[in-house]
Amino acid sequence: MNYDAWRLLFLGTVGAMLLLNVVQWVLYRERIYGLYTGYMLVWIGYFVLRAVDIPDSYDAFVRTAGPMAAYVLYFDLAIVFMGLRPQQTRLLRAFRFMQAGLSFYILFEVVACFLTDWRTLPIHGVLHTAARFLLIGLAIYLVIIVFRLRSTVVRFFIIGSSFLIIGGLTSMLLTIWHPAFSGFQGAWFTPLFYMQVGIILELICFSLGLTYRHRQQEIEQAVKKAIVEKELAREREQRQREQAEAELTLRQLKHEKTEMQMRALQTQINPHFLFNSLN
Repeated sequence: MNYDAWRLLFLGTVGAMLLLNVVQWVLYRERIYGLYTGYMLVWIGYFVLRAVDIPDSYDAFVRTAGPMAAYVLYFDLAIVFMGLRPQQTRLLRAFRFMQAGLSFYILFEVVACFLTDWRTLPIHGVLHTAARFLLIGLAIYLVIIVFRLRSTVVRFFIIGSSFLIIGGLTSMLLTIWHPAFSGFQGAWFTPLFYMQVGIILELICFSLGLTYRHRQQEIEQAVKKAIVEKELAREREQRQREQAEAELTLRQLKHEKTEMQMRALQTQINPHFLFNSLN
């Protein structure tokens, strides 16, 4: 299979997953599906622009800043996906620090590609490669930290992120050694192929994790509903018991009242009966 055929297959696969996620976003109205949709759209736009002819400045910007824009959304998605809480300040600060660094790098690429000629200098490529290696190193460190969180949803996210890291690292190494493979044909010798494989495996893991997460939420809601219904039934039984006790007390009071009336009537009758007998 040549790379052009594989690229169409890749875009079709990611597009199908995107449509499924949009349907889930419309159905459930959760922020995580919106972030996931934006994340996939950035990757689709990145690889579509890589396949068309655009001016050199725009091409350089897409090559360098496109993945970084996807990673900015990736960290927002990670925070919501894993359900990080304000108490987990270490991870939140790490994710926000990474987002800030990526945003600064995107601004740097805007200056380098559109406002100056820095993109034509050899140092620009060196800085870009260094930034990518630094990003992968930090991502591996964060994966090791997050792996300690014992959660099935988190494990899905970690496995998917690992696929992305492996694919990105392989693509980078092949880009460095690309001249050695220039004489070979096929998608296997194209650096972007491995990055795209990593992205597909990552999205599959993310989709499975979202499905599992939604299923767990449904189970939790069902359990909470059952608990609430049980509490309501208990309160209903308690009220019925109290009502029965109140009715029993009311009957006892009526019985005592009747007895008191009978005694009062007897008290009134007895003197008259004695007087009549004496008369």
